[in-house]
Amino acid sequence: MTEHVITIKVDRSCSMAEVLLNGELVMMGNYWDFHPGCHGITEYGDFRGHKGLANSIAVSLQKNGDTVRIEETTYSYY
Repeated sequence: MTEHVITIKVDRSCSMAEVLLNGELVMMGNYWDFHPGCHGITEYGDFRGHKGLANSIAVSLQKNGDTVRIEETTYSYY
């Protein structure tokens, strides 16, 4: 069993977010960009929003018996 960390970084001043899995960027964009059709990220199923992507990644990993921790933090996009 592996433990994974999903990090959600948010800059509320410009509605930007990043989702990282174990420190590697999965997706970055404006809040409304977070859906499978925007960047073609389909391996985690359907999702809406940065928190939705994080939850979809978590569900996918947990199906393999892995544990997942989701952290949320702020950052400055600019």
